[in-house]
Amino acid sequence: MATSFRKLMRPNIPMRLSLLVILAINCLSVFAQQPTVSTDPVVTEHFRKGSKAFLQQDYETAADSYQKALDLEKEKRTLSKEYFLVLIDNLGMSYGISGKLDKAKTIFEYGLTQYPEYPIFYYNLACTYGEQQKMNEAIAQLRAVDCDEVVLLPLYPQYSSTTTGSSLNEWRRLYRDDRPVHTIDAFYRNNFYLDAVAEKIKDALARFPNPESAELVFSAHSVPVAVIERGDPYQRQIEGTVALVMQRGGWRNRHRLCYQSKVGASKWLQPSLHKTLRQLAEEKVRDVCVVPIAFVSDHVETLGEIDHEAREEAAALGIDKFEVTAGLNDSPTFISALADLVISKLDIDVRSGCGEMLVAAD
Repeated sequence: MATSFRKLMRPNIPMRLSLLVILAINCLSVFAQQPTVSTDPVVTEHFRKGSKAFLQQDYETAADSYQKALDLEKEKRTLSKEYFLVLIDNLGMSYGISGKLDKAKTIFEYGLTQYPEYPIFYYNLACTYGEQQKMNEAIAQLRAVDCDEVVLLPLYPQYSSTTTGSSLNEWRRLYRDDRPVHTIDAFYRNNFYLDAVAEKIKDALARFPNPESAELVFSAHSVPVAVIERGDPYQRQIEGTVALVMQRGGWRNRHRLCYQSKVGASKWLQPSLHKTLRQLAEEKVRDVCVVPIAFVSDHVETLGEIDHEAREEAAALGIDKFEVTAGLNDSPTFISALADLVISKLDIDVRSGCGEMLVAAD
């Protein structure tokens, strides 16, 4: 932690200015959006505009609107502690993502002068796939903002050396600084995560005329069998996730597990989603609800591979009703899971009441 931050701390109160690096194929940022933000309507309007821009990943507009809200707040003092801290977090992050790291650091310093007993989090993104920010860029931002501790939160619920392991290896290759680094390897046992998955299944089952008649088909991204034979825990954790989710929901529906997205000629985990659909048709199952269990957001492997290709295949096989659970995406319960994971890993007491205010933007 930089000296300037240390001087702002109250004696004997631990303070962490932390960077949350999200290692995943899509961005997840946190912002607040509630009916009443401030007793001053102008502050509320700027806060709302900032949140809307933040949701749209227009971080320059978000920073401009949030800054206006903060400038007024300095004069009028109308925000609650919870909303003020969210404003500081999101304004600092908007500046950081926009490349204005000096301004981000200034905002964080100001936040610490107002509530030095609370940690300030700077959220960032590091992608190993796609065209989003790469690992080395995220590390450069971390150093510029001068964070005290780092939390690595891969958005893969289950651990595999092919996903989480690969991302963490890239981190370790590039990052050799002295800051403490806390790593969350897997979170499929987290209670909030399980609740979030159960909520999506409940929503999908409600679309069936007779919800108890639908067979639940949990579909996970497959990996080569050779990876599992080398001791990778992925298959075991996927099976554990299915068992925990079924227990959580208390459904009487029949269920089974399959795998998807195989590439190449080597042997991968089976049965495949395609084979499973054929088996269901042969068994005269007419109602099918597919649950993408290894993903936390909708993307090509859920929207394309399942909701389009598998849906068409199911119809051709004579399956009457085919539904897919939505990704966790911006589920408030899922965001609570992420917050719980970070807070637990840091072993800190954070701001009271903020958890219920958090909504996600992907």
